[in-house]
Amino acid sequence: MFANIDLINITRIYIDFINSLRSPTIQSRKGRCLMNELTHINLIAAWAGLLLGALSGLGLGMGFHRADFMGGYGSHKRRLYRLGHISFFGLGAINGFFWLTVSIAKVQAPLIQSASIALLVGAVAMPLCCLLMAHQPKARLVFSIPVVAIVYGTAATLQTLWVTT
Repeated sequence: MFANIDLINITRIYIDFINSLRSPTIQSRKGRCLMNELTHINLIAAWAGLLLGALSGLGLGMGFHRADFMGGYGSHKRRLYRLGHISFFGLGAINGFFWLTVSIAKVQAPLIQSASIALLVGAVAMPLCCLLMAHQPKARLVFSIPVVAIVYGTAATLQTLWVTT
């Protein structure tokens, strides 16, 4: 009996999600806008980014006292590890600002969903691209993935705010 209830709830959530992709103003059963529920993952990504930034800083900080750590302060590898570490904080903050903006401004537009996804892609892809490029310098074109995602996410959010005000 409990398995059927869980399956019914999961099915309803899935159907609500699919419907929200078609129409961002569809209301959930609790009366809240599904758009804010869908962008809630950006808030989770924000805090996860801050946590990962602190943990990666802890890991990297264990060897930074040595002048020759990762090839020295100015080495390509060490610079990219630092960039990946800082990108956790920066993109975590951007995802947090995005969630806050959507929550406060109560913006409901199709571009907000794609902006949410783009900012999440950027937050995941940037540290991964830094790590990849630290070990494969010829892979520098992969940086276009997180950069384009972040530019699109911020531009779509700005455009939505501009049009709705």
